[in-house]
Amino acid sequence: MRLRDTYNHDRGFTLIEVMIGLSILFIIFGLGLFLSMDFYKTFSFKSDNHIAISTLHKARTQALSNINQKEHGVHFDNAGHTMTIFEGPTYIAGAATNETVSVNSNLTISPATADVLFEQLTGDSTMQVITISDGIKTLNITINDEGAIIY
Repeated sequence: MRLRDTYNHDRGFTLIEVMIGLSILFIIFGLGLFLSMDFYKTFSFKSDNHIAISTLHKARTQALSNINQKEHGVHFDNAGHTMTIFEGPTYIAGAATNETVSVNSNLTISPATADVLFEQLTGDSTMQVITISDGIKTLNITINDEGAIIY
């Protein structure tokens, strides 16, 4: 009996077994890649929405607190992908008191340029709807006459 020949024939995987195993791994990794990209896009969209809402709340709080005895507002600029908190009745680009926040360049803000102004001490505003979209998901932020921010 030749023990050596029996031992050598049962070792390793065939080429077909290796190819099937690799194919299954590639399919699993491919699905995981698509799911992670969708998760990232959703997270990024929600993050930018929270930034927009926080910026509006900050401007309204500054108006209610009567900081520098002026109105406060937020200027939305779709072309520059920015939101700017400003003091006074109108937005002035480059003013020293402006606080600018950048958002994702894939987002579209509608209307293209909009100013939301909150009156000092009351926080009242004019009724406006700001729409933020990434092409797939959309969020409407409504500012009512009393300055409430509804999203």
